[in-house]
Amino acid sequence: MKNFVLALAIAFSFVVFSCLGAEGELAKIDVQRSEADYSRAKEVASLEFGMFICWSFSTFSGQEWTPTLDKDASYFRATGLDTDQWVRTAKEAGMKYILFLTKHHDGFCLWDTKTTEKKVTNSTLGVDVLAELRKSCDKYGIKLALYFSEGDWNWPGAYDGDGHWKGSGINPEVKKAQLEELLTNYGDIEFFWMDYAAGDGGLSHDLTTAWVHSFQPDTFVGYNHGEPSGRIILRERGSAGPLGGDHSNWIADQSLNEKIYNGYLVAEFTYPILPAHVGGADWFYSLPEHDNLVHSAEKIYTDYLQAVKYGNIFSLNVGPDYEGKLRDVDVETLQRVGEMIRQEEDFPAYKVTPTANQLEWQNTEYYGLVCFGLNTYTQEEWAFGNLSPSLFDPENLDTDQWARVARDSGMKGLILVAKHHDGFCLWQTESTEYSVAASPWKGGEGDVVDDLYNSCKKYGLKFGIYISPWDRNHAEYGRPGYVEVFHKQWEELLTRYGSDLFEVWLDGANGGDGWYGGANETRSIPDGYYQLDKVYEMVERLAPNAVIFGGNNKDSVRWVGNERGYAGKTNWSRFDAAEFSYNTQKELESGCPNGKDWRPAEADVPLLSRHHWYYHENERPKSFKILKDIWYKTIGRNATLNLGLAISPEGIIRSEDEKSLLELKSWVDKKFSTQIRPVFVRADNLRGAQSYEENLFDGSRETYWATADGVRSATLLFDFGKKISIGNIILQEPIQLGQRISRFTIERKNSFGRWVIVSTETTIGYKRILNFRNLKSSQLRIRLETEASYIAISGIEFYTKN
Repeated sequence: MKNFVLALAIAFSFVVFSCLGAEGELAKIDVQRSEADYSRAKEVASLEFGMFICWSFSTFSGQEWTPTLDKDASYFRATGLDTDQWVRTAKEAGMKYILFLTKHHDGFCLWDTKTTEKKVTNSTLGVDVLAELRKSCDKYGIKLALYFSEGDWNWPGAYDGDGHWKGSGINPEVKKAQLEELLTNYGDIEFFWMDYAAGDGGLSHDLTTAWVHSFQPDTFVGYNHGEPSGRIILRERGSAGPLGGDHSNWIADQSLNEKIYNGYLVAEFTYPILPAHVGGADWFYSLPEHDNLVHSAEKIYTDYLQAVKYGNIFSLNVGPDYEGKLRDVDVETLQRVGEMIRQEEDFPAYKVTPTANQLEWQNTEYYGLVCFGLNTYTQEEWAFGNLSPSLFDPENLDTDQWARVARDSGMKGLILVAKHHDGFCLWQTESTEYSVAASPWKGGEGDVVDDLYNSCKKYGLKFGIYISPWDRNHAEYGRPGYVEVFHKQWEELLTRYGSDLFEVWLDGANGGDGWYGGANETRSIPDGYYQLDKVYEMVERLAPNAVIFGGNNKDSVRWVGNERGYAGKTNWSRFDAAEFSYNTQKELESGCPNGKDWRPAEADVPLLSRHHWYYHENERPKSFKILKDIWYKTIGRNATLNLGLAISPEGIIRSEDEKSLLELKSWVDKKFSTQIRPVFVRADNLRGAQSYEENLFDGSRETYWATADGVRSATLLFDFGKKISIGNIILQEPIQLGQRISRFTIERKNSFGRWVIVSTETTIGYKRILNFRNLKSSQLRIRLETEASYIAISGIEFYTKN
């Protein structure tokens, strides 16, 4: 480990913290970071996956917290020790470190300390467990991190067996002495997990951090409660996620936490390998009756993938038993996890998975883009920026009607074009005078954005916002001054509505001719002009549940590359965002099979027949035949459908448009109303006891049928008991594991008993819908292929021909 030789005085200056002022106000922390901190953070984050070992009095008490005052070292009744087994299992699981519990709140020390008689070397085991573990870690090339309970129920002020809210164990000199032993006798320590359940031991977190750094300046320190300090944030029983999330519970107001402390460089999350159960411990070895209780390898592997995605480290907790060994079920499960990790190393693209926001967005499937503004009244698509705001005066603007029509037509959300390229803003803004405030509508007091937001809430719809980066009205467009205006507009709307937004829309059209405050000229913009990184930061901070259409942050989704309403028959959700350009038409429509980023596709298309997004007199909506085709080629091809709705000059969705939308909804309801369940299903491969064919039909996207590791081709046989007529088949992958299927074939058994191919396709993803004119058979067979380490399908649905 590198030694950055930071003096103790420097270590004390890492964080300057004042917990409460005279008025009870929280003071802001001054965080100082060095290049060494960032370099070390990358090393710690690269650990990715490790084993958290808990072994102490609680192993033998059958409870999580074990009172200690009536116990001595003999209570630790371990009959054996096999640290090689622990570390070897971790290595086989693809883990890179061990996080070891050196002392729990009971004060029993798992090393040969000079500070107390309540230590493992005084037990019948008589072995310095930490010393043996250090040897095993070195033998197998595994790093070592330590858990340490700051307080101690043996120390003054502590309530035996109770948490810090009933008293704090105070003994700062012993705490310092114990940490000094751990930091000087057992080699390099990657990070410390300081547990606060028994108090801070009488030594503040800042001072504790400084004390650790006085011996090992390179060691990261984290605290799961109490005042913030250190460089690593701990998410006990948490899950993977970006830094800046719910990273401390030392006060109730989590949002205030983020405002006063943002100095964490690495996030660690952990949970026990034991699922929730009754009786016994969770973090320590439980009762023998729970010896076969364990989280699935698939769940653990999925959480490992999420850790890699966010740059977190995942400490999976296991508890050695009375013999000092891991349970057989733990070893077998972790070996399967290791196999999955190693299989995927040859196919890194299959480690690319969606964020939580992208998953929720994909579930939305069908929503509308509301187009309304000054160009509605001149029947233009792109107004020049010189129209008078006095044109905007709808007689019967009714956002409730918009939302009701959207809901009744099956849409799950609406995105409002709050400002198009002409620069006219549909909300009360301080960024420009070119807005509804300058119009006669409602005496200049109206606000379309706010009205639609409230209507969406009323009708149970999600809400999104579009602001064009181009502004053909603003005099400063193309100059530095306009960028501040653009950011101000996003800040206004994100501050007001961000917590409820499901999508933020960035348009690619920008630069060209315009009014520009009367200049009436053509302006071009340089690369990076809009400083979109600042917009991404605002969205992540103020709209934490939103995806960004056309953006390039972790939660972004991609344009499908056309406005005709279709995705490619092959459509990967993976994409190479760093190499993106609007010239890559094929990649936009079909994604990238080896892409490094998860960028699922949104297909946007206007409802109006002549491809107009804004109102045009006498223009009809697209035909029913075309809308059906769009449905199959968007939602049916692993994309979402964003259908453009042109609001009339009166301020409503026209009756003929509403009729068209409701007709489509009626067709969808009828087409997918009668589902056929096979009477018999057989898979030629199953992944152990954790996944069954029944998982295909339970309606949950969280469960799935899967093959064993290394099986890259498998067949599912469906017997319906009699000849049936099938109109549609829906297939879905559990995309939380990534997108895996590269090819699939559907066959039917004919009247001569022979198998006949009826369809050969490529990708599935979130949803693939196949439409058949007249598929009749009593048996179907689906053969699935992948280049990933295994196959997984979350759902298959068969619908009668209607």
